[in-house]
Amino acid sequence: MAVAPNGWQDRKEMPRTAESIIIPVGSAAAASRRKDREVQDILNWLQTQPGGIATYVAFNERVAQLLQSEPDNAAAARLLGQLTGRFVEAFEREPLPSSVDRAAIERLKQWLERLVAVQQRGADDRLALLNELAVAELS
Repeated sequence: MAVAPNGWQDRKEMPRTAESIIIPVGSAAAASRRKDREVQDILNWLQTQPGGIATYVAFNERVAQLLQSEPDNAAAARLLGQLTGRFVEAFEREPLPSSVDRAAIERLKQWLERLVAVQQRGADDRLALLNELAVAELS
């Protein structure tokens, strides 16, 4: 049997000190990075889109997937989905003016950028963003 530091014969006999306890670090950090990455992926996708109603329909599908895959982002995903859903309903039978389209996409990009940023901040910042999304309109 090998002798551990301080003369202990077995690791089971070793006293548990703060230094000897191994805590898996990174699991919370990895989850946070995954959430950031999923929202960032939606933002990256949105930045490549030409606009038009089809963009908002596809955006809605992406945030619906986020709602299912990331419970920590469920409130934001639901609010973004409702926001774009109302926008699509408003313009599905009317032409979408390009100025309205460009402004709406810019607002969505800004909210997604802020959503990525608040992942690293406190609950107050996150709640402020969610409250802003709850009363927002794209048009």
